[in-house]
Amino acid sequence: MKSDPKIDAQPEDAWRERLKQAIDDRRLSYKALSVEAGFNGEYVSRMLNGRINPTVDKILTICRIANIDPVFLFSSTTSNKEMREVVEAASTLSEREAGLVSRLLQSARPE
Repeated sequence: MKSDPKIDAQPEDAWRERLKQAIDDRRLSYKALSVEAGFNGEYVSRMLNGRINPTVDKILTICRIANIDPVFLFSSTTSNKEMREVVEAASTLSEREAGLVSRLLQSARPE
């Protein structure tokens, strides 16, 4: 896959750019991917454009169908064992728990 400076910069929504890149590299249709995942036909497009904030479980569903390593979305390395464990654990969080973890992570980031 090609390197993209927007992705390498790791902005808060870098995972969206990485997912878009991976889907586009595979020449998959956003609509077909959405439907195969059991979502509205516009779901993937709206998610990639930031109009929908998906749960980790939905991101993992899309990754599974598109054959994308979910660790790639959240880490600069695809074989990071710790990152894989974090992603897998995050998929089991309730919406409330995910919100608490998100606030904790935001508070830990330097300004």
